[in-house]
Amino acid sequence: VIHSPPEFVEGSWTLPPPLASRLYQKSALGSPLEDGSIELIPEEILFCNWNRHVELPSENWLANELESDSGLLHRAVAFDYARSGGELLVPDKWLGQGRDAGLFYRWSRDSHPAKSPPQARVEIHRSHEAIDWYALLAKLSEHNQLKHEVLIVDDEMDVTMYQVELIEPSGDVDLGDYSELKEEIDSGIDVDFGLFIDGANNWKWESIGVSHAGGRLLSQEEIEWIISEDDNLLSELFSRGLLARPGFKFGCKWRVYDGPVSQTHAPWLMQPVQEAPPNWQGTCLSVRLAEGVNKKWVCMVSIDATLYFIQISRTIPGR
Repeated sequence: VIHSPPEFVEGSWTLPPPLASRLYQKSALGSPLEDGSIELIPEEILFCNWNRHVELPSENWLANELESDSGLLHRAVAFDYARSGGELLVPDKWLGQGRDAGLFYRWSRDSHPAKSPPQARVEIHRSHEAIDWYALLAKLSEHNQLKHEVLIVDDEMDVTMYQVELIEPSGDVDLGDYSELKEEIDSGIDVDFGLFIDGANNWKWESIGVSHAGGRLLSQEEIEWIISEDDNLLSELFSRGLLARPGFKFGCKWRVYDGPVSQTHAPWLMQPVQEAPPNWQGTCLSVRLAEGVNKKWVCMVSIDATLYFIQISRTIPGR
């Protein structure tokens, strides 16, 4: 059955009952009106056309809408993808928040906006859009009772879904006593981007440096941590019982272990915010690389001497 198209009434697109009631009650589509109709945003109209056999208002309706809203089609594709697993995606506009075109809220398939709060806050972005990591951190902190998901639309109109969350990584690495380290590095030889300590046969600190050519080779970051009076990223990671080793082979600053290197694999690849990708395309590439080697990708953001860990991982609708 092909259903009649929405009508433009008093500044909004509406569908009359009984179809309106069915779409809202079963699929949480639209916003109910007093006469039993529902008001729809353009993304929902396209979804109903693609999936609920509802005609478009006219042959040139989409072209006209795109003239005034160039991002509509990309959001509609993401909206359709997010609902493909049976989940309910509701525009920010219908929840009394004031419409943010790229912001939606998600309910599980066995729930409904009229009966329970949302499970997730969902944003839609294009792959080339820039990321403000500090603004993202603020959103995660402000809406910490909800999951935070992003739908990324690429130039081929394919959609990839990611979960973004604040984590508190910790481990049980025994880092030992480093009080004698400053004396040890005084005997070191400066080499490119580090220090070589010759003849370190009785080296006490297995978590610092790497054994090479009969000595110990320390990175510049490790040296700075040893001689500095101030806290830095390594200090924070070590204080959490974590062990950081260079992540060059994995396209990041650190690969981070929660146990001894000889006994476990690194669960995380971590990147300081200063070196993090500037847009979603670069971030998605980093996440894919991390998950390809069974690790999670994390951006480390420091504010007022507090270090925050933003973990991004791929997910799919309905999971």
